[in-house]
Amino acid sequence: MERLEVRNLDPEPVIAALIATFGGRREGSVVAGEGWLVRLIPGEPARVGRASVPVLFYEVEGARAAEVAALIRRRTMRGGG
Repeated sequence: MERLEVRNLDPEPVIAALIATFGGRREGSVVAGEGWLVRLIPGEPARVGRASVPVLFYEVEGARAAEVAALIRRRTMRGGG
């Protein structure tokens, strides 16, 4: 199992990309397809100064876990400075 932490991003585009790329479907906080499963787990909000930033963990399992985790990383990567 691989656990990825993502802060302050809407998970819906990531979920849509997972389903479009690997097939499968979403049932509540679980997205799964042939050979993979992702659990969406809300985390404790992070504090950035006075602001509270939402945290979401993606727990990735299955034979295709490496591929799925790579897609999640690409879809949640931020650039800039």
